[in-house]
Amino acid sequence: PVLGTVFTSLSEILAYMRSVSQKWFCLHTTTTPIKDLSGNDIPADNYVFIKNANNQTFYITQESAEGGIKYKAVTTDSGEYGFQRQREAIWSNVITIAQKSDGEDQFNRIVAASKSGSGNNQDKILVVDQQASEGNNTLVIGGASSVFRSATVIDFATNQDANATGGEKRWRIDSSGNLRPYTDNTYSIGYASWRPAQVYSATGSISTSDRTRKQDETILSDAEKRVARKLLGYICRFRFRDAVSSKGKAARWHVGVIAQDVQKVFSEEGLDAFDYGILCRDEYPAEYEVVYGTRMELGPDGLLAMEEYDTGERKLVREAGEIMSVRNDELHYFMLASLAS
Repeated sequence: PVLGTVFTSLSEILAYMRSVSQKWFCLHTTTTPIKDLSGNDIPADNYVFIKNANNQTFYITQESAEGGIKYKAVTTDSGEYGFQRQREAIWSNVITIAQKSDGEDQFNRIVAASKSGSGNNQDKILVVDQQASEGNNTLVIGGASSVFRSATVIDFATNQDANATGGEKRWRIDSSGNLRPYTDNTYSIGYASWRPAQVYSATGSISTSDRTRKQDETILSDAEKRVARKLLGYICRFRFRDAVSSKGKAARWHVGVIAQDVQKVFSEEGLDAFDYGILCRDEYPAEYEVVYGTRMELGPDGLLAMEEYDTGERKLVREAGEIMSVRNDELHYFMLASLAS
C-alpha cells in the first residue's frame, strides 16, 4: 500500500503492520505464491487473518476447507520472527466425520501432514480411513490409499499409570507387515484367564534352541526318568467343560494329560514339578468393569441430549483364581527320554 509493491510473504506483511501500527490484516490466497513464516508457499484458496497485539506479538489464523492453523509470532531485535504453529484443538465428547451425503458410500478420513508438508494429498499421511458401504463398515489404520501416503511403521504404546506421562511402546507392525514386540522376549499374547481360542499357522511355532542361549545342560536323572515313564500311564482322553457347556454332545474329545496329575507324579518321586518348565500355575486377580448410566444434559446448542456417565459403581466380571497348564512340547521331550533308556 505504501510502495505499490505486491506482498510475497507473511514476513513482509508483519513488517508493514509494525511500521504503521496496523491492528488487523486479512488476505485470501490465490495461485500467486505467498510464503508463510517457514518460507513455504501457502496453498491457494486459504484465508489468512492477522491480529497485531502490541506491535511485537502477532496472532495469525490460516483457514481452508480442510481446517485451520494458528500462529503466535513474536518479533526479535533483528526483525526476525520466532513463532509456534499449531492446529486448532477440537473439544467435543463426540466427533462425527462425514464427507458425503447420507445414503452414499462413505470414505471418512483423518490425515496428517508429512515432513514435506500438507500442500496436497500426496504430501499427507492417511492416519485412519473409515469406509462404510451397504454391507461393511471398514476401519483402515495407517494408509493403503492411492491418494495419500501411508505409515511405514505402526507402534502401540501403553502406560500402567493412568495419571503419568510417558509410557512404553509395546508392539510394532513394521513396513513389511510383521508384528513384533518392541522389546525382545518381554510381552505375552493372552493371559492365563484371557486366552485366545485358537492359533492358525501355515507352519509351526519356532522356539529358541541355540546352545549359546542355554546353560547347565545335563541328562535326566533316574528319578526324572521314572516320572516320565509314569506319566505315560496318565495320558487320557477328555472334553473341555466350556466346550460341553456351549456345544453339548457335539463337544469334541481331546488327548493329553491333566496338570494336577503331572504335579502328583513329580511329588511321588520327591521332585517339585514347578522347578521344571513343563508345569505352570498362574494366579489372576478379580476383574471389574465400570457401570455406566445415562442422563439428559443441556448441550452447548441449548438442546437436551443423552449423555453416558460413570456411576461410580463397579461390576465383578471375573472372580480371582488360578489355572494350571502344561507346556506340551517340553512334556513330550520328557516322555521320549524315558522311552530311550
